[in-house]
Amino acid sequence: KDQIGEIYMIKTLILKNLGYIRKYMYLIKNREKMQKTGILIGEPNHGNIGDAAIAIAEHKFLEEQLGIDIVTLPARFVERHTWSYKKVISEETVILFHGGGVIGTLWPRNLQDLIDCMHLFPNNRIIIMPQTVFFSDDDNGEKVRNQLYDDFKSCNRLTLCVREKHSYDVVKKWMPGIDVRLMPDMVTYLQDYHFLDLNKKCNKEGIICCMRRDVEKVVEKDMLNRVISVLSKKLDNDIVDYTDTVLDERGIREQERMQVVTDKLNEFASHQCVITDRLHGMVLAAITDTPCIALGCNNYKIQGVYEWIKNNKFIYFLDAEKNIDDAVDMVIKHAGESYSNIMTRDGFAELKKLIKQELC
Repeated sequence: KDQIGEIYMIKTLILKNLGYIRKYMYLIKNREKMQKTGILIGEPNHGNIGDAAIAIAEHKFLEEQLGIDIVTLPARFVERHTWSYKKVISEETVILFHGGGVIGTLWPRNLQDLIDCMHLFPNNRIIIMPQTVFFSDDDNGEKVRNQLYDDFKSCNRLTLCVREKHSYDVVKKWMPGIDVRLMPDMVTYLQDYHFLDLNKKCNKEGIICCMRRDVEKVVEKDMLNRVISVLSKKLDNDIVDYTDTVLDERGIREQERMQVVTDKLNEFASHQCVITDRLHGMVLAAITDTPCIALGCNNYKIQGVYEWIKNNKFIYFLDAEKNIDDAVDMVIKHAGESYSNIMTRDGFAELKKLIKQELC
């Protein structure tokens, strides 16, 4: 009985850690490759479609601009067994850390992945892909900011890329000496041709609302209803559908990212207009050439990233000081125009140069 119990326990441990074992063997197999291509750490497996789109964009950017098929270490593997990665990732390996919005007080679990990475590899060249930086205006915000500043300073060769001017100003003010660069959000790199199953010529009917339900939500229901009311009258269509860019019921596996993001793009493309308070709701609408009215969240990331794509007049950031009718008239007037990411090109050229000088 004791032997049977021990065998069962060993079998359970193996099955529980099988994914980690496979990933560890993958890193060993690609040890030499990492010296040339670097490693991308922190890709998500949760259900946020925006983060899945960032991961797609990071890979497309590296492949198309630098010819790199990069080795990856997803976030779920960073959370466990971090000490063991030191054995296969040398100090000469360039580390890229997945972009998004984790730096600050909003998403502490995701921030911890970055902190763990910095603690584990303080002597490596680390490039943090474009992020939003947000600290709450209270004692906890100050505490987290100061601790993170110390963590940044403990890394000998770190560059922090941020995706809005406000984040850039925060780092410059509160974290002097940190190498910070202003770059576009990675998803703005993507265009329709990256998604082979995207159908932009489908029948378009009504409005689709893509609204937050988490800690970043600030839009009141009354504000949303007023925008819907004005837009429905202008479109002469009272169909209103609701969606989100987060899958509550499950995560998104690496092999299904492209399909999940494409499905969301097609959902947007089948409507006449998108209303959203999600950053990547706005950007995905832009990729599909679908008119979009973007509303704010509890930080500045939507307005900040909007500055990179505001040349697209069918996308409109509506804050409290602007007139709803003017916003609706603007996006309807420019319906039918195609998305252009021309304003992001200088930023992506700088990101290419930054990575190229380390890897190529």
